[in-house]
Amino acid sequence: MNDLVDKIFDVSLRSAEADVVRIFEIGSLSDLVPYVEAEKVRQKFVEQGAEVRQISNQAPEDWTEVDGMPDLVDVSVIDNDVLEISTEILIFGDTVAFYRADGFYHEFRDELTASMIKQIFDALEDKYE
Repeated sequence: MNDLVDKIFDVSLRSAEADVVRIFEIGSLSDLVPYVEAEKVRQKFVEQGAEVRQISNQAPEDWTEVDGMPDLVDVSVIDNDVLEISTEILIFGDTVAFYRADGFYHEFRDELTASMIKQIFDALEDKYE
């Protein structure tokens, strides 16, 4: 795996340990990391029982073979005209990670900022679910 893939895989594994994970989603995890690695992350989500909440511009299709994973995921589809999701944003605990397939990656840990971004996510999710 390359540096970007390693970072996305690492932050995704860490997120599986949270009670709730929020994702502004640009696509399936397996679009960004190898499918086998993505399935390892998904299996960890199932083992931990983490709740995964996503806002996406598209409804998910068949994306995993991990039993129980689809039951943990709640997806709200939002129109591109309202919010064009061009960068994936993963929010859990005090961590916020921004990344794209073009190599962009930025992660920070700050409780106040993470809380504010969670509130923005929740407001959008409530309005468009």
